[in-house]
Amino acid sequence: MYLPSVQPIHHQDIYINGDVYIDPQAILAPGVILQAAPDSRIVIKAGACLGMGTVLNAYQGTIEVEAGVVLGPGVLIIGNCQIGSNACIGTASTVIDTKIESKRMIPPGSLIGDRYSRQDLDPSPTLETELPETKETTPEYTEPIIVEETESESQTTSPTPDSPVIGEVYINQLLLTLFPETRNLGNSKK
Repeated sequence: MYLPSVQPIHHQDIYINGDVYIDPQAILAPGVILQAAPDSRIVIKAGACLGMGTVLNAYQGTIEVEAGVVLGPGVLIIGNCQIGSNACIGTASTVIDTKIESKRMIPPGSLIGDRYSRQDLDPSPTLETELPETKETTPEYTEPIIVEETESESQTTSPTPDSPVIGEVYINQLLLTLFPETRNLGNSKK
């Protein structure tokens, strides 16, 4: 899945509009936008951390970010949402009109709550999940095979210093692509 990189923020400001409450213990990175439409509200509780460029847009309800929540950079939360305590939402994820349970982990690039999307939100695995039992088998012992080289074979198989190494051409092309400034340095050796 392609996940766009988070672009640097040119504005260090935090934009707040509407009925917004931010606990003094919450952390907001540069470029955060908090916008509550009329008759809507945003509540950010203690210990919550909103990453760079995060956008919260409350519409027809309340966006409530509980204590200890971490919202990665570029997260978009729209509508009437509740993010449970100590939940973590990955970079560039979108949450629409959804309640996220406490201690929930949402992977980067997720789209949660879009009723037109086919993506289902499976419960995250817990530490109490039982692993399937596997049968233990002991490997059978086999005798090692010893091959003795004759003197004539060892002389014919040794590579000569002038023979090319397999894949060397591809590695050199890759290095020139990654570091084009070294193109002229390679010609000076010859």
